[in-house]
Amino acid sequence: MIIDGMIAKKALRRAFAYAKTTRSIAKSSEECVIFGSGPSLDNLNSAANFLNGKDLIGCNFVHQHIALKEKRFKIITMIDRDYTKQINDDYFKELTSDYFFVSTKNVELLALKHLVRKSLGVIPTKKFTTREEINREDIQLGNRLCTGNSLPFLIQLAAFVAGYKKIFLFGVDHFDIDDLDEKENQNYEGYQGRELKSLRLSPKKLNYINSLYDFVGDLCRFKGVTVINLTPDTKLTTFDSLLLPNLSSKEHGN
Repeated sequence: MIIDGMIAKKALRRAFAYAKTTRSIAKSSEECVIFGSGPSLDNLNSAANFLNGKDLIGCNFVHQHIALKEKRFKIITMIDRDYTKQINDDYFKELTSDYFFVSTKNVELLALKHLVRKSLGVIPTKKFTTREEINREDIQLGNRLCTGNSLPFLIQLAAFVAGYKKIFLFGVDHFDIDDLDEKENQNYEGYQGRELKSLRLSPKKLNYINSLYDFVGDLCRFKGVTVINLTPDTKLTTFDSLLLPNLSSKEHGN
């Protein structure tokens, strides 16, 4: 009987995954701001006029940052399996967003009471391997997005499912090979993900993430989607960078 019950619940989750698969998103603007969890988020001026009228997008726990707690997000996503396993009622009490997305592979990790949430949607995904093995058209049509890291996934979601024409990034500090020996966690102070698992990266994983960023950047440029990184002193070179002094309290280069 226990086994039958588990099979029934698994089948029910699969049904939810199919029924809640999302192919389009109701935008409020043609422009959005994607927030990463980098340490620069601690210097964000959330009252900056620049943010007005733009849709806000984030992942995992970024909406819990003190600078963003009072903001309403258009989209929050969670594709990390370790994080998804930890989702509970308290998480959703703090969540203020029009949409909450998980990947098809993570649906099985959610409680049924969370699957029935009106805001919950499911995004079909495929793990990024090599460029040759990925169907570019499938991604650009929003049919199936690449996973492998949360931020490149968010950019794909914004560009190819939601259809934003201009995407801004903040809190996407990124890092290079030299940082791996100096810093275990490249996240803002108090980031909840640190409590759930080690966030240390190997050189191999960093190269993998950089390849994924470059791949997504190429797709965006091909589709005419502009991506601009507003993070002060970012080390991500895939996208053009722009410094807006009123958006951050940190002086560039300090």
